[in-house]
Amino acid sequence: MLILGLVMAFPTLNSPDDAQPPARVGDVGSMEVMRHAKQPMWLTFVNPFVGAFGVLLGARLKRARAET
Repeated sequence: MLILGLVMAFPTLNSPDDAQPPARVGDVGSMEVMRHAKQPMWLTFVNPFVGAFGVLLGARLKRARAET
């Protein structure tokens, strides 16, 4: 989980950060908004660690229930 998440995060380092999405004018659909959305760079690298922690926590809970 951690390795795959970090491998998927590294291509975002090469993406141009200076491109600003166009301003919303009038009614804009949710699909159009999502197409122009950008997440912060730090979040891209934190997500794999949060996911790995969740997997470890879930495995520990599963093992604790199996022992009882």
